[in-house]
Amino acid sequence: MISRRLSIGAVLGLLVLALSASPASGAETTQVPIQGTYSGTAVFATANTVTFQGTGVSSHLGLGTNQGIAIITGPDSTIPGGLDNTNTETFTAANGDTITVTSQDVAVPVAPGVTHGTGTWKVTSGTGRFLRATGNGTLSGQADFSRGTFEFELAGTICIPNS
Repeated sequence: MISRRLSIGAVLGLLVLALSASPASGAETTQVPIQGTYSGTAVFATANTVTFQGTGVSSHLGLGTNQGIAIITGPDSTIPGGLDNTNTETFTAANGDTITVTSQDVAVPVAPGVTHGTGTWKVTSGTGRFLRATGNGTLSGQADFSRGTFEFELAGTICIPNS
């Protein structure tokens, strides 16, 4: 009987410890879907660096801006003509709160001067209501370098710490 009480007590103790250490528990964060579309200018800053600056709208930010930089890291080994790149985008809401995501993308030429890119992103930093946020998702877009323009969509989930 004593060993059974100890076992139940040990299991309950471990359960309480596990629940209190869980970063995704409902008491600590709110998990929300995020979707957005952005467009603007895309310019090669160097032979392997592209900068993006635009405007758009996304859930949980509303109307806002984006600033990004994609660094071409080399040819993609699985897609002919594809270029692997690391893209970092900072989205700024109208009130100044920011969320930054970093994506691992593959850009594929689809026409002269035009590439289509897809990838997966994760939250790497934030300010204001996005301070200590986490999350991940997908990104898909196109850049037309003959016109100096881009457009992309992102979708995913972010976990926002409760105040």
